[in-house]
Amino acid sequence: MVISLRWGLFKKHTNVKYNIFDNMEASDNIRNSLIDKILNIRNMDFLVALDKLISSSQNDAELYKLTDEQKLMLEMSKEDIKYGRTIDNQEFKDKVNQWLNDKN
Repeated sequence: MVISLRWGLFKKHTNVKYNIFDNMEASDNIRNSLIDKILNIRNMDFLVALDKLISSSQNDAELYKLTDEQKLMLEMSKEDIKYGRTIDNQEFKDKVNQWLNDKN
């Protein structure tokens, strides 16, 4: 995973109450585990029902609208990635944890 170097913007616009990066890793682990399980399902009725459930939850994505500021930050992050202004996930987690410790 690659993290953009928008660290100053992250600190300025984030009110972190918990370590969001552990949650991101947990969700990635759950997602990968689900994929493995789905690949082993042979019951067609179950797969059809699961497909309907997943498809209906994807429609929920339309409920989330990004602010202009969020869109700008995403564009800036894409530019960072394009020009190699990135750090690895562990280094970023260390910076976040250090920042959180410094706040206390």
